Amino acid sequence: MKPNLTLAISTLALAGFSLGAFGLEPTNIHELEPIKRGVYTTYPSYLESGIKAMAIVAPPPSPGTVAREADTRAALKEYAPSRIAQATQDARISPEYFSKIYGAVLGREISLQRTPAIYTIIARSIADYGLSTYDAKNHYQRTRPFVEFGLPTCTPYAEDYLREDGGYPSGHTATGYGISLVLALVAPEHADELIERGKDYAQSRVVCKVHFPSDLEAGMQVADVVLSTQLENEQFRVDLQAAQTEWKALEK
Repeated sequence: MKPNLTLAISTLALAGFSLGAFGLEPTNIHELEPIKRGVYTTYPSYLESGIKAMAIVAPPPSPGTVAREADTRAALKEYAPSRIAQATQDARISPEYFSKIYGAVLGREISLQRTPAIYTIIARSIADYGLSTYDAKNHYQRTRPFVEFGLPTCTPYAEDYLREDGGYPSGHTATGYGISLVLALVAPEHADELIERGKDYAQSRVVCKVHFPSDLEAGMQVADVVLSTQLENEQFRVDLQAAQTEWKALEK
């Protein structure tokens, strides 16, 4: 079930947490080893058991349905070179890239050196969101638009991998949009702008011809559930408070 994100953001922003209540210290990112997953960089996740997307999303649209026709129209749409250039950049998944694009929204430098607590919660959340889609991806094995329609993508270097990787739900969407939800808890006064950038990051996958819009919608559904599950995790909540405190210090 989709959580009330506005209520969650408001409640967490106003109430905060007590570190002593958990008996945990904030994660020291320097004690964690980064994990390379192909061309992507992650860190150990908060949710050890992960999320099962099959329990969250319905099957992808069937041929002949209104939703499937809408997917096809979106896949065949042409985009301006500037939007394609952005989509090419948005193909990246790493703590550094998410820090860059969401830092631009916040108007602050977000980095390991400048904001270690915010960087940490981004870094550890990536795997929670990105890996949460894979049981459904493997089950549905949905063909991606560039394969189905013989289209060029904005990331030709990844095409061989993507041909074999199911497109539903979108893992990039779950990750990029999910990180925007996390940062909306860190800086709730910028929640709308952060989440809008998360949706725009997701839309880049349609622009790149590697996902249909319904793949994105399913990825966002998964991300919503991942966030509500993260909020039940003590270490995530401790790290969230540390990130909130760090953000408030930046704003002074």
